[in-house]
Amino acid sequence: MANVPSTARSKEHILGEEEAGKELKLGEFENATALTLSEARTLMNVIFDHRKEAGKFKVPDNQIVSKTQAYLDVFSRFKTQETAQAVERILLLQKDLTSFERAQLGLCFYLCAPRASALMGG
Repeated sequence: MANVPSTARSKEHILGEEEAGKELKLGEFENATALTLSEARTLMNVIFDHRKEAGKFKVPDNQIVSKTQAYLDVFSRFKTQETAQAVERILLLQKDLTSFERAQLGLCFYLCAPRASALMGG
């Protein structure tokens, strides 16, 4: 079985080190804005509603969008825009947290409060 071609694509080399461990290393995403699942769900819903109302832009109707919306509907902790914004305001009060850390806390906000408290040191 010599000379069997590889069926996997080669992995692109990532510049910089990325790790969400004790010391946060986000590489090229260091200053990127991160969203919670609830914020991502709200954003997609607002954009698609606006596109439907305007009638100018087609709302994507494909398997990727459908599966993403289904995932966000199931796993978003906060289902309304108002609740997601309220959680964001609470997390923004923690000035020493990065956007990534706030998004991660927003994911476990409510269900794993002890862990979130431990991560925040309070």
